[in-house]
Amino acid sequence: MREQLDGERDRGPVRVVFADLAGPLPDLSPHRDAAPGSPAERGYTSALVFATRGGVPIGHLEVDLRGGTVPAAELGRRLAQLAPVPPHAAGTVAVPDSDLPFISVVVPTVMARVDLLERSVDRLLRLDYPAFEVVLVDNRPDGSAERAALHDRLSTDPRVVVVDESRPGISAARNRGVQHARGDIVAFTDDDAEVDPNWLRAFGRRFAAEAEVDAVTGPVLPAELDTPAQVWFEFSGGKLESGYSTVHYRRAAARGWSRARFSVVADDAADPAPRAPVPVYRAKFGMGVNMAFRTAALAAIGGFDEALGTGTPTRGGEDIVALSRLLYSGHRLVFDPAAVIRHHHRRTLDELDAQMYGYGVGYTAALTALVCSDPRHLIGLLHLVAPAVKLARNRSTDRTVSSYPPRLRRCELRGLAAGPVAYLRSRRARPPRPISEPAPRPRVAAGAP
Repeated sequence: MREQLDGERDRGPVRVVFADLAGPLPDLSPHRDAAPGSPAERGYTSALVFATRGGVPIGHLEVDLRGGTVPAAELGRRLAQLAPVPPHAAGTVAVPDSDLPFISVVVPTVMARVDLLERSVDRLLRLDYPAFEVVLVDNRPDGSAERAALHDRLSTDPRVVVVDESRPGISAARNRGVQHARGDIVAFTDDDAEVDPNWLRAFGRRFAAEAEVDAVTGPVLPAELDTPAQVWFEFSGGKLESGYSTVHYRRAAARGWSRARFSVVADDAADPAPRAPVPVYRAKFGMGVNMAFRTAALAAIGGFDEALGTGTPTRGGEDIVALSRLLYSGHRLVFDPAAVIRHHHRRTLDELDAQMYGYGVGYTAALTALVCSDPRHLIGLLHLVAPAVKLARNRSTDRTVSSYPPRLRRCELRGLAAGPVAYLRSRRARPPRPISEPAPRPRVAAGAP
């Protein structure tokens, strides 16, 4: 029996397709390969098609499959109607390999799903990038011979190093990874994500071409939408809103303690019309599964708050705080659509309930953390009481009563109410500790092998 959500639309499973406009397009079939009688036997009712140019997503459309297979020619006709993204705005910049920086990729893991972890490492090692390393951080080290053997197996390739971090939490693991990173650039992803072959190249080119940029984020697209929980998460908001063009974010120019002091200006390469400033607390600049920093800039903001994130009572919010601190302190960030990650969303309704509750906890925990670390943020939030309440209740414009299940909204609202106490409890259990100790291995500067 298929899971049901309150008010669920009959969308059914959705086929995820990546179609390169420069190559042959596929026929879109509703049929699925599944054992008879299994939940997956039901055919796809639609397809979510991401149009790409040179591997870079430039738009998407949803195609109804309830009438049967949609031929490639018809798909091509519909894709041609998408609003084009100018090539100069689609995320690619030309940089010779010799100028690309050495990048350290930090992957926190509890090593519970070894098959996914090994698949993730394999994808990372096949990246199209001249000089990088992978730092796996075991966040549940147990000292056993079995765990040591797993570490050895994962680090067979000389580009992979495995380190331990006994303090639970994704932030503690990321900070430990940064301490061991050799690169002047450090990128972060998760052990259940699928990186695009050009993922690091997108980061490296951006940092090499724009010296004033200290952080780069990219799109997080679905790897599959086979269950109702996955479909609802993808179509119900809660994700990035940057679209498919390069967007530069910087702190708004302001004096004193005006509202603008706590706002961010976005410059869209595809749209010269100025965007209205948004609060630095907007939580839409990037996601922890797909972000990269100049190592020095990350250290300058204190790294990740170890009282936040998965594995702590706050369940999240560490990426919100890191990116908000970065922008508030005057650093610049770029959303680059070429830095693509595909993510496996939660498959079951119970997992989705827990995720949405965690999103709520993490968001208000992040706001609490910002105020605790710098009381001036209290002034910023007071300036933005009405917008902040709106953000806390409805952080994405497409989360409306008609499109967002009330059940999930209730989960998130319960989390929002619990976030401040969760952060204070987590901070008592995880007092801040310095992360600026020297890396145990020599740094590798930009352009070095």
